[in-house]
Amino acid sequence: AAAQILLDLGSSEVFPLLRRTLGTRIDAAASLLSLVQASIKQLLAIDDREACALLVEHRGTISVRTVMQSLYGSENRWAHEYLKQLFAKDEVAGHEYNMQMVQLYAEYEPAGLLQILRVSERYPLEDALAVCRQRGLLEEEAYLLGRSGRVNEALTVLLERMRDVQKAVAFAAQYQDPKLWETLVTFALEDTQLVVPLLEQLEALEAQGVGEVGRDSGQPLPPPTATPAHVLRRLPPATPAPRVAALVRRAMDSMELSKSLQKNASLLAEQEAAVKTRIRVRTSKRGRRVVPESRCRACGGAVGQPPLRLRGTAAPGASAAVAKDGIV
Repeated sequence: AAAQILLDLGSSEVFPLLRRTLGTRIDAAASLLSLVQASIKQLLAIDDREACALLVEHRGTISVRTVMQSLYGSENRWAHEYLKQLFAKDEVAGHEYNMQMVQLYAEYEPAGLLQILRVSERYPLEDALAVCRQRGLLEEEAYLLGRSGRVNEALTVLLERMRDVQKAVAFAAQYQDPKLWETLVTFALEDTQLVVPLLEQLEALEAQGVGEVGRDSGQPLPPPTATPAHVLRRLPPATPAPRVAALVRRAMDSMELSKSLQKNASLLAEQEAAVKTRIRVRTSKRGRRVVPESRCRACGGAVGQPPLRLRGTAAPGASAAVAKDGIV
């Protein structure tokens, strides 16, 4: 009775009352759940977020389909809020409404759509792509094109329509495709305003891939044709690109550092090989005290026995001589 009165008054105090009662009084739960199920729109009109949170909490008794059917013909923003909270708690429970969620996010919260597309994969790709194109959501369109394997179309969206070199480089870095990188570099070289952003992103990607000294970050590096040094070599003479001089200096320093590291690594490898060779030569020249049960390090045979190829031909008493002297 108290819950019904608060509902009729449109008071937000109905939510804590429902939670307390549904959580503690089993005898009243059935009647209150029936009240909630019959008053979904009233609850949403009072406070849509609180109402959606309550409905999501009790999704086991008030099904997702029941809520969505109750919202048919109502404001779409209520369905958006409900599905948003539902998917945050239990994506599987709302699997029938994945595509509707994509549409609602595109309409009411486009900034959060890309994350939804990445987290959930239960929506039809082509239908989601159509929604993004209709709403003019370019980054989301590029993501869906990439997921469907149309990577060149995705890169075209990022470069030609968004003109976002940072996102284009991040996208290309996900694929081991030299042709994709070549398309990106060629496009940027044809537009001088994109040269510096491209060089900066490639430089950052190169640093990220190398990581700390002695540690591989695991990030796949671009092919040699998509490094700052290679892009600078392809830069047409007298290109009016600002801030190129600083990037040229950093690229040259990076090349010098790389050459120095390679030279030092090669020198260390040579020194290590020489040390191992000297140790092996000294070891092979030394005698060693053995017993008949000892094994040859070269062939694994017992030193008290002749080699397999000589067995049956060795002079009588040879094994005994070894065992007696104890030196090989």
